[in-house]
Amino acid sequence: MDSNTAVEQLYEKILAEYKPFFEQLNAEKLEEYTQSNIDLIINEFSKKENSFKMIFDNVNYKILATSDNLEALTGYTQEELKNGNVLLYFKTLEFDNLLAPFYLGRWLNSMFKHIATLKNVNYESMQVAFCGIKMKRKNGEKARTLQRYIPLEISEAGHMNSCFATGEDIKHLLKSDFYWARIACGEHKFYYSSVDKKTCYQDIVSEREKDVLQLIAEGWESKEIGKKLFLSSNTIDNHRRNAIARTGARDTTALIQLCHMVGIL
Repeated sequence: MDSNTAVEQLYEKILAEYKPFFEQLNAEKLEEYTQSNIDLIINEFSKKENSFKMIFDNVNYKILATSDNLEALTGYTQEELKNGNVLLYFKTLEFDNLLAPFYLGRWLNSMFKHIATLKNVNYESMQVAFCGIKMKRKNGEKARTLQRYIPLEISEAGHMNSCFATGEDIKHLLKSDFYWARIACGEHKFYYSSVDKKTCYQDIVSEREKDVLQLIAEGWESKEIGKKLFLSSNTIDNHRRNAIARTGARDTTALIQLCHMVGIL
């Protein structure tokens, strides 16, 4: 079996497993979004960041629109994306990460069900991030991606019927071989790591680690931060190292950049 056949079979398996779930959402179509409005939104964002943008219909599992920089960043043309749609995404995955969408999809579904049981949930603030998934451009060049999803339309059950998605290569920020996912919905935050494939009912960077990283980003030294937070400089360094290990960041500078990108800082 060649790699393309394996990818197609995996894609069909995922669609078959989640089709009943998507059908239950009874989502309204995105009639308020004309094609011109979609293009305007994603290309305006593309001017500000060197990342690929798309509007995704989670109900029909379909890419509705993409930014003009698709070919520049991935090597694939708009026509190739149109012909392949979501299947093209699976074909760009590195072999050892082929199951990542399957694991992450199941995790997201379980978390959406959990969030629906919580009180005072601000769905409008929901953000989802996948960090470190191994992919490849059309020319074979390898990438480690950060994929972020912001809801455009949310069902009564709290699921994202459609979303605004971004993707970019962050291999220069990572030294790890694993990937992780994070959901932030107001005060509720959760993460999942491919290391142990377990849900942690807290943020991937703790509140104390955030305090330390914020001060580092402002230019404070470990000893100064320790005095300000009433901690030893060794404890400050431990907080920094633990956050680096948990996120797979290359160093403290990369960690702070990642935290800004996913909305932790």
